[in-house]
Amino acid sequence: MNKKILLAFGLLIGGLIMWFGIGWYITDVISSVKLEGFKGERIKVGWSPDGKTLATTSTADSSIRLWSPNGKLIDTLTDPDWYGIYDFAWSPDSQLIAFAPAIKDVIIINVQNKTKIKLIGQSDVGSLAWSPDGKILASGSKYKDITIKLWTSNGQLLSTLVEHSDGVTGLAWSPDGRRLASSSYNYRVSLWTLEGQLTTTFRLNLTNDIPVIDWLPILPEIKEFQGIVRHLAWSPDGTKLVGGFRGGTVRLWDKEGKLLVENTRQKNVDQVAWSPDGQMFASAGPTKTIVIWDLNGNFKQILEDHTTNVETISWSPDSTKLASGSWDRTVRIWKIK
Repeated sequence: MNKKILLAFGLLIGGLIMWFGIGWYITDVISSVKLEGFKGERIKVGWSPDGKTLATTSTADSSIRLWSPNGKLIDTLTDPDWYGIYDFAWSPDSQLIAFAPAIKDVIIINVQNKTKIKLIGQSDVGSLAWSPDGKILASGSKYKDITIKLWTSNGQLLSTLVEHSDGVTGLAWSPDGRRLASSSYNYRVSLWTLEGQLTTTFRLNLTNDIPVIDWLPILPEIKEFQGIVRHLAWSPDGTKLVGGFRGGTVRLWDKEGKLLVENTRQKNVDQVAWSPDGQMFASAGPTKTIVIWDLNGNFKQILEDHTTNVETISWSPDSTKLASGSWDRTVRIWKIK
């Protein structure tokens, strides 16, 4: 076939693709780095606040791996007693990592000198959150203990918070560090003072629990909470709330609870995360894909490379990279244009 005819045919097909909107899938090509060698399926990822290091853990591993932003393995922190790390959290100064091994005490490790502090007195911890100033670590137990404990960075117990009648599923500090929000399998979100005093409890109108929460400056009366809500996250400026639903939608509300956008493009959403600059958010789940949305909930890009469920997603502090951990036992670092 004549080369000119082939070129014309290619341009025609390309134009039709762009005309019908399919071009969103192939424009703004995004590069990714693939990290492999993980033993377990449920891989957690988290960027250090300074953006220099990506930490990864697995529920079937006994280590924390530290990677450069380009995917080079920097260090491996390991111990046989650390099997099954359910959650971890970087301190704001990027010097410490608190993590929760299965059925073990929480451990705080200094990533530089490797010194460790064990927090005695709480097991089955599934949620960890540092206060913005790094002085207090909150830990929440999801099974037997079902309490929240506040610790100093050197492991001293400050207080024990008792209110939830079922396991604690999420913890998040307010940006000013004056309040702590906690969620539970009992469909409640509770707000606590820095001193550990309960101030408010919200009963959520949901058909299932919220496994993870972001800070909730205002909990609106949202009547559209139908289906299984898997994750909620507030925009950095606190004006918008995005929700991921196992029923197959992403929904965006304003801070008063008015529904702004409902999109069914992605089926079964387990994770949502706002970029730190507030210009976009990402969603992921069992569909093997990650979707990038603009700040108004309009579809921007789709990231496809994982072969099964995406467990976690985490933005770099400068909003230029997104890390994802999947049940396919890989981590991807996506360069977002």
